[in-house]
Amino acid sequence: MPFSSERHSCEASDSREKAFCNASWQTTAGKFVGIATLLALVALGLACFDVENRTATVRVQQGFEEAHSAVPSKDLQAELQPMKSKWISRAASVAASRQVLQPEQDQSSAETTFGLGLHWSELAVGADGPGSSAADTGSSFYTAIASLLGGLPSFAAGAERNLARDAAGFYVPKQIALAEELMLKGELQCSGPASEDKAAQRALRLYQHARFLALHHYDAAAEWRFRAAAELSAMRQRPKLAAHSLARLSNFLMQRGRKVEALDAASASLEHAADPLAQFLQATLRRSMGLLLTSRDVEEAAEQLKATNGLALSRNFEEQRVAVLADLAGWQTAAKGGFGACLDFSDAAQVMLCLTCKAFMN
Repeated sequence: MPFSSERHSCEASDSREKAFCNASWQTTAGKFVGIATLLALVALGLACFDVENRTATVRVQQGFEEAHSAVPSKDLQAELQPMKSKWISRAASVAASRQVLQPEQDQSSAETTFGLGLHWSELAVGADGPGSSAADTGSSFYTAIASLLGGLPSFAAGAERNLARDAAGFYVPKQIALAEELMLKGELQCSGPASEDKAAQRALRLYQHARFLALHHYDAAAEWRFRAAAELSAMRQRPKLAAHSLARLSNFLMQRGRKVEALDAASASLEHAADPLAQFLQATLRRSMGLLLTSRDVEEAAEQLKATNGLALSRNFEEQRVAVLADLAGWQTAAKGGFGACLDFSDAAQVMLCLTCKAFMN
């Protein structure tokens, strides 16, 4: 608009003034075109600072050369020379500073990636699980990031219609597979204490995923995660989590009728820490499998069950613990007494078994 009004006034002037006015207008227009081209090319060069210093500097150099050739005025071309040196120097210094700050940027990126994985993990195994309204909406920050990365997966269809292969090749709900992939990626991008902390957090989330998957009958995937959580926890000096992961694995295997493997898992758990659930399971499994062969074995099992008193076992386990402990105490008393001690049992089968054993041993 300023150019058009100026040109209109030029047409209204005499021929000499008109020629002078047109020349001024062309010079002004050329300056604006040259400056606009220059700024566009410099912006293009500055956008390339994520590459090496030399490449960024070359881009800015090329930008000025193209701007120089596009400017019609030699005076403006001369004015570009000091600007050219200034911007090339700035390009090199900014690119160098970006390289110095790159580790911090990588660390920030790792935190974001790991945090996004935690977000999906919480949605997957939250209080309501996949399909809940919380899973559909999500928290504001990471949900926004997830939307930018390609949209939120729909949980409304249910986990059965929304499966993906995990790192071990098992089919699991997609949000669990995505969460574990992001957490592993974020952990690998970290170093030092941050990496240790991320590994411990990932082990805990693997354990929680395992419990969720076991509850929803993804048995192979759950078993793999219990073992992976225990292994990762042990590597990162988290013995209690390693022990509890194996104790939960033992309970999972026992419920599937795999008693030998369950006993092995409980024994492996106790190698890391004195987990109450592992102690309870080892004692009860040995009893049910007929492995309490001596008085010493019975005493050890009884001591294990006494040690778990009041240690937050479930109500079902606590009832079993009390019943098994009473049964073991009865057999210990019968072993020390005579035939009359067998009559203390309330179960006729136990009375007959006790009398038979005493008759045979005597």
